[in-house]
Amino acid sequence: MAKLYFRKAKPSDCEQVIPFIYGAATDLFDFVLKSEHISPEEFIKQDFLKGIGIFGHRSLYVATYDEKVVGTLTFYPGASYTKLTVPTLFTMMSMFKFKQYIKQLKKLYTLNHLFLRPSKDALYIANGYIDPDFRKPGVFSGLITQAEDGIRDRSPSRGLGDVY
Repeated sequence: MAKLYFRKAKPSDCEQVIPFIYGAATDLFDFVLKSEHISPEEFIKQDFLKGIGIFGHRSLYVATYDEKVVGTLTFYPGASYTKLTVPTLFTMMSMFKFKQYIKQLKKLYTLNHLFLRPSKDALYIANGYIDPDFRKPGVFSGLITQAEDGIRDRSPSRGLGDVY
């Protein structure tokens, strides 16, 4: 009998996970990352596989059913924000030519006021996405529980998140 499981993402989850991360904020990813030569999904994939950026597998948890990924959630302690942002900016730099990189950074800057910089004592949650066929009680809340358990020893005082 198939069962719902929650665990940290692994590099081998890549092909299943990328559409979920992208699906969490399609318009936003298109605005910031889409270019003539690179799709947002390609960018997310690169960052996911590196493991250490904002979209890296080390900050992502998955819900699986019958070994199929059915949900994702990114979370990390607010104190790790800069540590995760810098590798993602390097991913951008490695994928875009210089002029395109500057253009993408300008797009990011125009959105800066929409996003809270996580406080160091907070749990930051983003990019939550559940497969429409599995949007039922227990899936997203299970991912949130994983997030809480994953950093319980760091004693976050509050949770923050981007809702798009």
